[in-house]
Amino acid sequence: MTFNINFEFKSNFFLYSGANDGKLILGSTFKPSAGECGNMECNNYALHTAISDDTKEIYSRRKRLAKQLGFLDLITLKQVHSDKIFVADSRNIEDFVQNPMVEGDGIISNVEGYLFGVLTADCVPLLVFPLSEGVSFVGAVHAGWRGVKSKIHIKAVNLIEKTYGADKKNIGVIIGPHIGKCCYEVGGEFCDTFKSQCFLCNEKYFLDLESVVSDELEAFGIKGKNIFRCGLCSKCSVTPEFYSYRNGDYVNRNLNFIGIKRN
Repeated sequence: MTFNINFEFKSNFFLYSGANDGKLILGSTFKPSAGECGNMECNNYALHTAISDDTKEIYSRRKRLAKQLGFLDLITLKQVHSDKIFVADSRNIEDFVQNPMVEGDGIISNVEGYLFGVLTADCVPLLVFPLSEGVSFVGAVHAGWRGVKSKIHIKAVNLIEKTYGADKKNIGVIIGPHIGKCCYEVGGEFCDTFKSQCFLCNEKYFLDLESVVSDELEAFGIKGKNIFRCGLCSKCSVTPEFYSYRNGDYVNRNLNFIGIKRN
């Protein structure tokens, strides 16, 4: 099975439609328009960066999104730029629901009825899913440059293979909104780590982290045609606009989510 991704825009998020046979929900949120909901924080889903007074509203917002999409709850982690990936199953799923401050940067699961998400404000979000019948799983991975350096994207696919018996040739990956090579200015030392995708422009160094991830996934065995790059830069995209750390969004985050629908 191959896939042809289209954006299906809603009021404060979009869905990636065409990723599978309709059993999954995949999407990303974006920054609200000025005046749309009273403040520019009204589409923030990040608990781990929130000021304490805001957490109650964020909990409510997360519940509303899950319910709107037909899910029981939304599960995220306290992201720490690591290579730690969790397996959520029927035995421990409620532990993740009750404690959204478990530290890690990736989660995989085959449990129906829950959304799994990663929160970004320039880092690369990856949504991983099966393209073949007979195997069921989803994965959400937060890949900043530290995580990519630690190969969290490769480790996630490897863990999915071992846990669910998936064949990497039949795994799809969506690369969600993140800071693009157009805007990701870095120090020259980054070129020592990411030589193939670091380049000089107008005497400044820039990094194409998306291509690092995509190239390494393909070298690991994911088919290039099964990697979808959404093509939206979190720093300079205008329609839609995203929270971007480089643009001063130090607390608010975009949510990138995936889940298996309940039968």
